[in-house]
Amino acid sequence: MDSSMTGLNYFDLEKAGQPRKWNTLRALRIFNWWNAAERKDPCGRILV
Repeated sequence: MDSSMTGLNYFDLEKAGQPRKWNTLRALRIFNWWNAAERKDPCGRILV
């Protein structure tokens, strides 16, 4: 599978076949958001 994108590229983020740091950061932010939402009731109070 060719992972290169067509069109104008201003810079390369990572080499093909290497872990994607931006995707990892995005996933960690989503996990943190999800975990924080689980600890609150519908009124926004933090559950212990």
